[in-house]
Amino acid sequence: MAVIGATQVLDDHLLYEWSAGPRKMGLASADEPRLVRAVREARTTSDTVVVFLHWGLELSSCPTSFQTSLAAGANVVVGSHAHVLVGAGKKRKALISYGLGNVVFHASRSEATESGVLEVTITGRQVDGYRWVPARISGGIPYPLSGSTRAEAASSWSQLRSCTDLRP
Repeated sequence: MAVIGATQVLDDHLLYEWSAGPRKMGLASADEPRLVRAVREARTTSDTVVVFLHWGLELSSCPTSFQTSLAAGANVVVGSHAHVLVGAGKKRKALISYGLGNVVFHASRSEATESGVLEVTITGRQVDGYRWVPARISGGIPYPLSGSTRAEAASSWSQLRSCTDLRP
């Protein structure tokens, strides 16, 4: 299994200081040609390729055109940055989650307290299944939901797919 992380969101004043370069550790850019090349390279030694991206528009529960156009060739693409949940589902054979919201965060808006864990089952290059385990952040700590509140949150999460290019 290979895991590749990159960012599409980086403040201009931090770009040079935080970016990776020759002989310099730092953040990898989510520049599409470079990211696709990295996925193809990882694919030569790994059955499963997971890409984790810091991307999207803060507080938007729908993906941007950059997010929907990115075709990295990975088995799983998971994103964060919006501070709210964004839709998830299948695109061709890949599982895409445009945004997982926050995990540990002191949120000032109620929608930023919606959280959870995405559980994915993979065999080789095949995504066998996935499920959303919803939680709510209180005092900066995520607490798993149960009962009807959990079912309601899971249903709401599924509805986020409506503004994406994904299928269940």
